[in-house]
Amino acid sequence: MAPAFRLEALTDFVDDALRLTFTETHIDSMMATLAGMGVTRVSWAYYADGRGGFVTPSGLNQSWTHLAETYAGLGNPLQVAVAAAHRHGMELYAYYKPYETGPASCLPEGAPEALTHGLLPHLGGLLNGLDPFVVAHPELRICHRPDASIGDLSDVPITSLQLTRKDASPTRITAEHLQLWGSDNNYQYQPLNAQFGLLL
Repeated sequence: MAPAFRLEALTDFVDDALRLTFTETHIDSMMATLAGMGVTRVSWAYYADGRGGFVTPSGLNQSWTHLAETYAGLGNPLQVAVAAAHRHGMELYAYYKPYETGPASCLPEGAPEALTHGLLPHLGGLLNGLDPFVVAHPELRICHRPDASIGDLSDVPITSLQLTRKDASPTRITAEHLQLWGSDNNYQYQPLNAQFGLLL
């Protein structure tokens, strides 16, 4: 007797909604298509669906606008997806990634958009798409354990860069192939007029 198996679909709805303003009709069509392919279980990524979704920089670009319009129109995409999945005879399970509360999107600190759409400070800029709980409670974000042996490095210059190749084979890279670019505020980098040597 052949072992039973379950065909499952994994969805990350936010990625889809960055490309299109979704309606209930779209989600129902998605579930109908999955059911027609033999899928019996759908895993749905949860991004604060019951709380209006992530706080996003709506208006910054078309992608964020699509996402904001999707959440405004659906209210709770997870709830809509559950109902649609059940209509088409499938189970739906939400999964939550506690490490993904927003830091995948950061605006450079020197960018004008950081002033208008930035939410919380991050190394090199401002986060601009966050779980509303994180926005309300930034003090609960994960941070490294303080280490008294590490001093303030903000004014310590970088004096060397090391590029490592995967093996000991010869390289064709010369100093003429390399450029150094820099910025004081992580925005609009410019080539640096700096002399440097290359050790091979």
